[in-house]
Amino acid sequence: MWRWPHGGTEAIAEGNRVRALHKPITMTSAETGKQISALHTEAYQWVIATGYIVTAQGGRLLIGRDFTDAERDELLRDNRRLARLLHVPMRGYPQTRAEMADYFESMIDTLAGTPQALRLIEEMKTGRVEVPSTVPAGLHPVIRRLARPALHFNYLSVVGLMDPRLRDKLGVG
Repeated sequence: MWRWPHGGTEAIAEGNRVRALHKPITMTSAETGKQISALHTEAYQWVIATGYIVTAQGGRLLIGRDFTDAERDELLRDNRRLARLLHVPMRGYPQTRAEMADYFESMIDTLAGTPQALRLIEEMKTGRVEVPSTVPAGLHPVIRRLARPALHFNYLSVVGLMDPRLRDKLGVG
């Protein structure tokens, strides 16, 4: 991950690759019921911003102590570099820790436990995932069994670092 904000041309190529991977992904808008791109400005900004928010709040779990103000400033600078590498629209993207805190608080009330979010949480929690149809059916149980520990770890990481208000909205509080 260090190479992302500091990797020069390699980071640019990786940012382009990751953005291209997300281009075909769609989700259903909770407000309109219409399909929207994973690269929809508000959704894309939120996903990248949460990388900073979770990391900045997770100091005790990640490094055994809270991050200092200087370290949080550096995390935000790295997050903004990452956002630019991923071609996140930067208009309205928080520039300071105070703006990020205000942004986060303003988003909390607008977020909902969408069917997609609830499905992802359930998949991580139970390890029951849909295996692509391109994988031979006989391998599905093996893949599910092998994926289960990683999914469970991911679930504990995501839920453990999540703001309690968001956990409540997802029913994992």
